[in-house]
Amino acid sequence: MITPYCKTRKLIWSEVTTHAFTQARNTIAMCPKLFFINENTPIVLCTDASDYGIGAYLYQVVDEQEQPISFLSKTLDKTQMKWSTIEKEAYAIYYAFHKFDYLIRDSHFLLKTDHANLTYINTNSKQKVQRWKLAIQEYDFDIEHIKGENNIAADAFSRLCTPTEPLENDVETLFTIESLRSIPSEFYKK
Repeated sequence: MITPYCKTRKLIWSEVTTHAFTQARNTIAMCPKLFFINENTPIVLCTDASDYGIGAYLYQVVDEQEQPISFLSKTLDKTQMKWSTIEKEAYAIYYAFHKFDYLIRDSHFLLKTDHANLTYINTNSKQKVQRWKLAIQEYDFDIEHIKGENNIAADAFSRLCTPTEPLENDVETLFTIESLRSIPSEFYKK
């Protein structure tokens, strides 16, 4: 039986969780390839935030196949974990733009997110949010809202780290969409 997520409860390692972790680790180790950006193909960036982390997935679709460019996963620190969901989602966008700047800077791309965070960025008066708004205005992008269930990669990467032991460094990892779909959904769904 799967118990619902609770940020104050520690993860208990069982055979199921150990198997899921081992499967994810092996998928990373055996990831067949990442691709370089093709300047003639549209670029897509998906972002997501959980209670304790943020994730992003940068890819292109070539011949109806997703070609992963890069992935990002970062644990939030104690202060960031106290932010509202909307602030976390907005931070995920800002942070992904910052980390992938060298890949998206002078290109038009599509941002896919499962939260209406940019409305919040435009109406919020907090200084950090205003800084994020100014920073992302430098980029040439369109925004598309997608259902959370269709944001598989970014959603999974926002939940890779345990909330009780934040990492000091960013974790940038490689997965394929097929491998993420093979991880039991109860380990990364909201």
